[in-house]
Amino acid sequence: MNTFIVLIGIGGLLICEFAVSQVKLLITGVEDMYLTKISEPILVKAYKDIGIEVEIKLAPAERALNEVDHGRIDGDIIRKAGLENKYPNLTRIPIVLVIADWVVFTREINISVQGWHSLAPYSIAIQRGLKVAEDGTKGMNVIALSSISQQFKMLSANRVELAVATRLEGILTIKKEKLSGINVLQPSLQKIPLYHYLNKKHKNIITKLTHQLDEMSKTGELAAIKKHAINELLKVGAKGTE
Repeated sequence: MNTFIVLIGIGGLLICEFAVSQVKLLITGVEDMYLTKISEPILVKAYKDIGIEVEIKLAPAERALNEVDHGRIDGDIIRKAGLENKYPNLTRIPIVLVIADWVVFTREINISVQGWHSLAPYSIAIQRGLKVAEDGTKGMNVIALSSISQQFKMLSANRVELAVATRLEGILTIKKEKLSGINVLQPSLQKIPLYHYLNKKHKNIITKLTHQLDEMSKTGELAAIKKHAINELLKVGAKGTE
């Protein structure tokens, strides 16, 4: 009898393990965002290593967050820390995937960048749904657009005085859109680590994924994947195509 119970227990564990290995998650990310493209292969590899397949579905920034918070999508590729305070159904995986280096781009004016507050006198283009830019420019003369391409086209056409974006996003967008006469100002506004988020219903996955990303970080695998992705984007950007 005891042997039968033990066998049932082992069988149950094997079934649970098999079920976990068959999981497929739907992960969203901000469309038209190069940092998303850099982080995507890191997460695909990490999930694969713990036996989980992922499907990536890109969306506008604000919509992506809401979809994950409501559980219609399982996770968000990268976001800043602290969003779990505003979106209670999100759980942050505490391993830094990339650093977002936020800077100011301009065409005809040269300002002294001394933090976000120094942008207040100017008209500014930002990407809608990116919380760092929205929070940093709150109360200022801001035009929020659905894509970074729209931001830089407005700046190029002198319809705004400044555009705020991450350094990599801005440089690659300028190359992609074949724009000229746009400069990046120094110093940076802010450097912010970005993390992966999952809906809290996946608490059984969070520990495994955290451990796997931590191992990838320690061994240098995470950095190597990121470097390769950046180099590939720079090659494509240099051709002026996506």
